[in-house]
Amino acid sequence: MFLKPRSHFLIYLLSFLGEGLGSGIISIRFMIPACRDESGWQLVNGVGINTHFGSVNLLDIRRCEYVGCLKDLDWAIAESPIIDEIGLDYYFVNETSLYDDQREVLEYFFRAGSRQKRIIIVHTKGAESETFRLLKQYNIERVIVHWYSGPWHILKAMVEHGFYCTIGVEVLFSQHIQDIAGYLPAELILTETDNPGGKASLTGTIGTPLLIEDVIGKLAEIKGLLPRLS
Repeated sequence: MFLKPRSHFLIYLLSFLGEGLGSGIISIRFMIPACRDESGWQLVNGVGINTHFGSVNLLDIRRCEYVGCLKDLDWAIAESPIIDEIGLDYYFVNETSLYDDQREVLEYFFRAGSRQKRIIIVHTKGAESETFRLLKQYNIERVIVHWYSGPWHILKAMVEHGFYCTIGVEVLFSQHIQDIAGYLPAELILTETDNPGGKASLTGTIGTPLLIEDVIGKLAEIKGLLPRLS
């Protein structure tokens, strides 16, 4: 399980649904020591710059705070086993003047991730084709695609490359996401809640971690399996 700030969950279904939940990893952005709690969940550190909200831990890409001085993040990237939600967003971010900055940040992380063989979580909203092109250009192989909702031909290409895709709370409301979940091979599906904003963006109510049960239950229904959380 990945735990990001604000109870933002990504749960690895390494043994998918009917076969039970596989061993999990919890990732908290920026630096914390790796540790393991009594239940066996492992805490690890991750680092990233979210292009949708434009910030990570108050570092605002909209003010270009790290564009031009990205080397300041080298220490964090080097010590983090996961590069945690970076990407391009041409859907929620309407200011086209920011797109060059987004690409500069993304390519910097991609170069580092490629050299260091990192797991990379990517945000692709409205920029699916360009993000996929850059993933191939930088030979990024260990990819988790966050909340994919884009064109089918890009999704199919991602599946052919063995990329994991997250399915979140929107699967409870959207036929398109349900169709995506039905298409994806079970072994490439991860689940998340994207709390607290994921549900709020769809219904106006704040999500809680317990939503993961609803997400897994819906996925089990789509796949014709019995849901299990442990």
